[in-house]
Amino acid sequence: MVVRGHADADFATLAEHAVNGEASARLIELVSGYRLKRTGAFFTSSELSARAAGALPVTHSTEALIVDPACGAGNLLLAAARRLPINQGLHATLTAWGRRLAGFDLHSGFVEAAHLRLAVLALSRGAQFDLARPRSLANYFPHIRRGDGLREIATLQGIEALIVNPPFASVRAPKSYQWANGRVTKAALFFDRCLQYLPPGAAISAVLPDVLRSGSRYHHWRLAMEKHALITDIRPVGNFKTANVDVFHLEMRMHTDKEVSSRAGVWWSESVAPSKLGERFSVSVGPVVPHRLEPDEGPSSAYLHAKTLPHWGECEPGNERVAFRGRLFKPPFVVVRRTSSPKDKYRALGTVIIGEEAVAVENHLLVCAPLKGGLSACRELLVALQADDTNKFLNRRIRCRHLTVGVVREVPLPI
Repeated sequence: MVVRGHADADFATLAEHAVNGEASARLIELVSGYRLKRTGAFFTSSELSARAAGALPVTHSTEALIVDPACGAGNLLLAAARRLPINQGLHATLTAWGRRLAGFDLHSGFVEAAHLRLAVLALSRGAQFDLARPRSLANYFPHIRRGDGLREIATLQGIEALIVNPPFASVRAPKSYQWANGRVTKAALFFDRCLQYLPPGAAISAVLPDVLRSGSRYHHWRLAMEKHALITDIRPVGNFKTANVDVFHLEMRMHTDKEVSSRAGVWWSESVAPSKLGERFSVSVGPVVPHRLEPDEGPSSAYLHAKTLPHWGECEPGNERVAFRGRLFKPPFVVVRRTSSPKDKYRALGTVIIGEEAVAVENHLLVCAPLKGGLSACRELLVALQADDTNKFLNRRIRCRHLTVGVVREVPLPI
């Protein structure tokens, strides 16, 4: 890709479209949606990019690198470049930026677009076009190139900051990862690997899927991250529309040699309520997995599943039965739907189960059995689950699409 002169009449429009995210939307057309979804690559909005870049330190170093190992079309790099100084001429500005910015992507078209958008940004910020002849932008940005970010980051020296929105695809965790088992979000593996290449004191600004912040199965991942770095800020952001995944913004700083690991990071706001659900109810996941049932698995039992239960009512098990030898639950108790999104009117949709017969419960339901108080306690819980305070708490605490036992135990209850 080559830079030539520009027409003043069209330049303002060109610059606005190129640096404010429209270019990314157009570039998605260069790579099939299937390939993007399969690799988990999604583009960071201009607003979120600015927030991520705003967390990076502003230094006077001319060589310290700011690296995005999954740069795409350069949204995060552009946001970082907005904080770098402008020289009078375009040549000097791009030369200086090329010493500070590093980024990698598997798609060469995105890398070329990142080069061009950085040049347009420099011009739009006042750098004078002073190139005597056409010149490839790749020459100005030797550290922004096509490649596997996890391999390329290991070749860099003098990294000052990491800014990243890693791929979100689901992958099988390698056996070497002690905190991971089975299929996990690639963002967890990618981010962990990146931190292994950062020097002491390096700043980190990352956009990550909220399941890493709030999901029960990533508890050990969070502990592992705290061993790498000090958490300085965590902010839930909301739904990442291009991926339809809720994300959060994480700021960290790599431990220096003199620092020791500590649990200084607060991944979510703890409830300060005088009473929590888990203190008054046992909470467990329904043990019945429908597609694994066998006709002769066990004695016939009444069966509950989410599709037939009334919302916010009381229900006695109907005529549905299953052969099941596992754990049964004796009413009264409350069931809460595990499937839950921040978009829902109620995050913890509940039903009181009454009757005399012990019941088999499907695994898409959470069972809240009162430790004392019986039916009266269940009815009080149903009122509490409908309260605005419960919705607000759950939307702060977990923005994944499934509630967990641990989170439901933390729901604050009135005395």
